[in-house]
Amino acid sequence: KQYYTVVFKAEDSNLETPLVDLRNMNVVVLGPSPDMPNLIPASNSITVTWPADTCLPVTGYQVYRKIGPAAYVPDSCTGGVPSETGYKLAGTTEDRLETIFVDDNKGSGLEQGNEYCYMIVSVYPDGALSFPSPENCTPLVEGTPSMLEVSVTDHSASGTIRLAWAKPEQLDTIPANGPYEYIIYRSDDLLGQSMAQVGSFTTADLNDTTWLDNTVDTQNFPWSYRVELYNNEAGNRFQIGSAESASSLYPKLTGQDNQMVIEMKKNVPWINYDYTIYRLNQGSGSFDSIGFTTDNIFVDEGLSNGVEYCYRVTSTGWRVLNDKLYENVNFSHTACGTPVDSIAPCPPSLNGHSLCDSSYNHLMWNYPDRSCAEDVVSYKLYFSPTFEDPPTVIAEFDDPYDSTYNHYPEIALSGCYFVTAIDSFDNESVPSVRLCLDECSNYALPNVFSPNGDGINDLYRPQRTSYVERVEMTIFNRWGLEVYYTEDPDVNWDGKMKGTDRLVASGVYYYICDVYEHRLTGLEVFALTGFIYVYSGDDNEVFIETK
Repeated sequence: KQYYTVVFKAEDSNLETPLVDLRNMNVVVLGPSPDMPNLIPASNSITVTWPADTCLPVTGYQVYRKIGPAAYVPDSCTGGVPSETGYKLAGTTEDRLETIFVDDNKGSGLEQGNEYCYMIVSVYPDGALSFPSPENCTPLVEGTPSMLEVSVTDHSASGTIRLAWAKPEQLDTIPANGPYEYIIYRSDDLLGQSMAQVGSFTTADLNDTTWLDNTVDTQNFPWSYRVELYNNEAGNRFQIGSAESASSLYPKLTGQDNQMVIEMKKNVPWINYDYTIYRLNQGSGSFDSIGFTTDNIFVDEGLSNGVEYCYRVTSTGWRVLNDKLYENVNFSHTACGTPVDSIAPCPPSLNGHSLCDSSYNHLMWNYPDRSCAEDVVSYKLYFSPTFEDPPTVIAEFDDPYDSTYNHYPEIALSGCYFVTAIDSFDNESVPSVRLCLDECSNYALPNVFSPNGDGINDLYRPQRTSYVERVEMTIFNRWGLEVYYTEDPDVNWDGKMKGTDRLVASGVYYYICDVYEHRLTGLEVFALTGFIYVYSGDDNEVFIETK
């Protein structure tokens, strides 16, 4: 996982003027890729197996899954499976010899009608990942009977869904001589997790391959079905094969700004290769075709926010059973939704500077490109005194053209700001790039004062004390004797000798001052040193000689 630094030295063979060059290179060691996994599909799960990695330090494996192949070619310096491949982690094993993984989508089951691809990555003790294995792909296996249609034919609270399946073949090899019984189960979800029997019928020749589910609500949610086939011969009743489930097609709607996102939700064992989208015409009362797509998502643009739109979808699909091609058409439920602006505007660009003498920060923001912020109606300005403090709102602006602000902080001029934009649907943008200001040195000491009782400059005070919490200041005479000490940021030295009521003599004095000031990192201390020229009008020098 760590990089190793290798130094290359090149030296020529010229004895008179030998030249040398040094180059550094970082080297990362990656484990070899595991072998291609073997896939054993079932009707709603896939068992993934692979040979154990021959590298003994391996502590386990990561199993990645994707719908459809990625044709990923690993970079020579990249371990694991990058997210841009579309692969997602399906699970892990915790030992080098643990090389079997059953993928049932964490108990929810894999959806039929997809080709599932897998790659394996070895994991090392320090968390390093190997190159990924070659990918391998497989569909799920078909059930008996094999479903072909779950189609809504009547859209109402007491509507109808039509089921159809392929006629089972080659039952003489079991043998299953009949008569036969079909039992139909239904569940009010896509994955068939709460199946309950809703019908059955018997047949002598298996030519009956359709069934109508009447008086079912086809308005509010999708339905899943499972059809089980039994040999119903007296004294020899048994289920033939393993049943599979299939759901009705349900258009899931997500309203966005002046558009509707239509996602085709289904769990079916066939492959849908295109979808035709219909939208209700409020004038005629009929559903008009507005487009088609080969993807699972279609976006209907140019709509009006706040207006309800209703949709239906027709899918066209296929599957191959016993080397025979079956094609099908299925009609979806009706779904209605309303476009709303749920997309936040882009953040403004924030600038600013400090005006130290005036004790405020001047802030301004704008949009270099307003195409992503056309309906901005207000702004919020956030402030945090230090890098670590959480930001709080210090001002809100209801005018989108009000884009300047003067901030007078209470503690210090240092601090960090960001601004957000809010649109007409109350969507708030992500924060702008944070602007941190720490430009002002807020404490300056004069180098002269005259405590002579004339009422002018009789106290020694700093030129600025803003945002200083305290000081530790000691003043010495030229012999190193302490004449004054204070922790008051205003100092307020009246020129008198420490512990006495007598003025110090005129002359030069030296000071050391530790200033505790609020900055971006918090309360910081910095040292000031310098000289003070004192004109007291008193020539009495205080000097204590020690022997």
